[in-house]
Formats: sequence, structure tokens, C-alpha cells
Amino acid sequence: MSATSLALAATTTIVRKPFNVKPANAFMLGLLGLTFVAGFTGSKGVHVAAGLALTGAVGYHVWKRRKAL
Repeated sequence: MSATSLALAATTTIVRKPFNVKPANAFMLGLLGLTFVAGFTGSKGVHVAAGLALTGAVGYHVWKRRKAL
């Protein structure tokens, strides 16, 4: 190996995602977490709003993938 290739190999960074989570799935998981946190902290309005948003997101997700079910 030449010095140039060693220097390039030393400076090259491999960036890997920790998990292969699609943005829509991450959004639904975030809404689920927000629903739980708002429910346990007593924020009824935020809990209801996050629950409705989660219901809509999951409904859309299922509707889009209905043939796979």
C-alpha cells in the first residue's frame, strides 16, 4: 500500500445508521412516545392531539400498504 492510500484510508469515515428506520416509521414512533409522555404527565390536550395524529399516521400507513396485509 502506498502512503497516499494509507492516508486516505485513515481519513475516510464510514457513516452507518444505527438502525434502518424509515422516516414515516420514526414519525409514528415519535408520536407514540409523545402520546405516552403526555398521558403520564397529565397533559390531556397534548395527549389527545398526539393520539389523533398517531391514529391518522397509522391509518395512512395501513391504507398505503393494504395489499401487503
